[in-house]
Amino acid sequence: MNEAARIAEIRAAIIDTVGRREALRQEMADWYRDGRSARFPLYAELAVLEIELTRLQRQLMGQKPSE
Repeated sequence: MNEAARIAEIRAAIIDTVGRREALRQEMADWYRDGRSARFPLYAELAVLEIELTRLQRQLMGQKPSE
């Protein structure tokens, strides 16, 4: 895969991940706005998306995922 294709693939994954993260953030805001005090049930999924987004952003910047 050439560099331009790799970057395009990473950017598409970032856009997808941000969309899923924002949808979960909105669900979480609605969850608490409805007066619930228990932890948002999809919080762990939201945390995984945050980690994935960081990994993708590092790839885009040319860093190794573990850095």
